[in-house]
Amino acid sequence: MIQTIRNKTIVVISTVFMVVLISSYIFYTTETYFMILVSVLVGLVVIMGWINRVLNKLDQKLDQLSETMSKAAHGHLPDKAYDEGIFASLEHQFYLLFSRLEDQKQQNINEKEKMSELITELSHQIKTPVSSIKLFNELLIEENDSEMLQKMKSEVNRLEWLSKVLLDISKLETGLIQYTPKTVAIQTIMTEVINNLYSKASSNNIEIIGDFKSNFEVEVDEKWTVEAFINIIDNAIKYSKPNSKIEVSTVSNSITNRVIIKDTGIGIPKKDIPYIYNRFYKGENTRTEEGTGIGLYLASEIFSMSNTSIKVKSELNQGTTFEIIFY
Repeated sequence: MIQTIRNKTIVVISTVFMVVLISSYIFYTTETYFMILVSVLVGLVVIMGWINRVLNKLDQKLDQLSETMSKAAHGHLPDKAYDEGIFASLEHQFYLLFSRLEDQKQQNINEKEKMSELITELSHQIKTPVSSIKLFNELLIEENDSEMLQKMKSEVNRLEWLSKVLLDISKLETGLIQYTPKTVAIQTIMTEVINNLYSKASSNNIEIIGDFKSNFEVEVDEKWTVEAFINIIDNAIKYSKPNSKIEVSTVSNSITNRVIIKDTGIGIPKKDIPYIYNRFYKGENTRTEEGTGIGLYLASEIFSMSNTSIKVKSELNQGTTFEIIFY
């Protein structure tokens, strides 16, 4: 910008000089012409010197302002005294703005740390009584097994799972999840997922078939990615009929790597598909079934932390297919 001003100033002064020079040559004698020429040249040199000095000072002020903003943007806000003047005032205002932003940032960090402590404390407070109830229930079942105690066991397990998921959601929404990506083979992840769900699927007479022809590598947080896949396949188990199958396969090409999860369950109505990743959302045909409507929400939030997307195709009473696409 400063260089542009210099160039325009030179053009203007050169034009003025040429006008004066031509006018003097036409209307005055040689001696007078020479005196006017010298006077004009001296005047122009003085003006150019003054303009150059002003522009240099302006350039220095802009550099100083730019340096202050750059340091402030990176969290460096040294105390300093400001001179008078519009640029000094502007610099000071930017300094105050960044100071307030830095204070707000620190306040958010402090609040997040307090929230983390609160969630950790709540986690312990919930786990302790649930674990105690679970232990007492097991002891009672050993002494006298009954349908009521088995029902109680099922509800305690559900409460334990629900408290864990709610804590995970709290961590997601407060930004407390430590998502640490690393390179891991997809077969390692999916084997762990199926092992975690094998018992539940077997108890419902549902077979999980793994077909991992493409063992590609992904850059994800292994723990949370396993959690996301568990939630998707757990839904497939929950809404599939006994003696059915859930197929889990991997496909790879030059553009994407995909994990495909296909079931033959009750399916999802088309009008519900845009909302299945909403928190606590349950479709019209699942409201009477067990579930809280947070599994797919949690899976979607976890996958959004990496370069991963989810696609779903479904037909009522035919089944649902989820495609998890790694780019």
